[in-house]
Amino acid sequence: MSNDALHRELLHAGLTAFGFRWTDLRRPLQRVLDTNGNAEIDVWSWNKHAVYTTNGCSAYSDQGSRYRDEFIAHDFLDEEAVLEVLSYAMFFHMTKRSLKPADVVAIGPTSNAIGDYTHLFVSVPFFLPAEVNEIELGPLRFTLSWLMPLVNVEAQFIERHGSDAFESRLKASGYSYFDLRTDLSYLRLD
Repeated sequence: MSNDALHRELLHAGLTAFGFRWTDLRRPLQRVLDTNGNAEIDVWSWNKHAVYTTNGCSAYSDQGSRYRDEFIAHDFLDEEAVLEVLSYAMFFHMTKRSLKPADVVAIGPTSNAIGDYTHLFVSVPFFLPAEVNEIELGPLRFTLSWLMPLVNVEAQFIERHGSDAFESRLKASGYSYFDLRTDLSYLRLD
């Protein structure tokens, strides 16, 4: 079995173990294909939500296929918006610099499907075990990070107070990673 096939099998096994169920959607991400990444996405369902995961994203051209970074985004708006967010993140990851947990990056020019979101927060969601971010088996290693769209106020909060403070506020607010957050009072500092 090739490293790519084994990596894909591990990714799917890991997501299944966390309760995600795969459904059949495989689609190339055009902006990523422009970088010769040959990346595709799979769609999964979890607790009535659809989540989309990259498949084969790499920022390590000198390391062959032993290393992969995968990104997940959920259906926070619609499929077009999710694909756009994933495409932008992968394009940035593969051409600018590697995206790591706790990164906040400004989203480039986007369609109206993204709405008021201006940034992406790269994280390991608090409802998943932290070890999901770095999975190793023999010579293979891959990471799995969540992409959360942020409005500008949220991005500024993380810049000033850090990602841990943001996630603590989010967890205490009643919002989940799957919610459209319209009431930003949970960020208010008392």
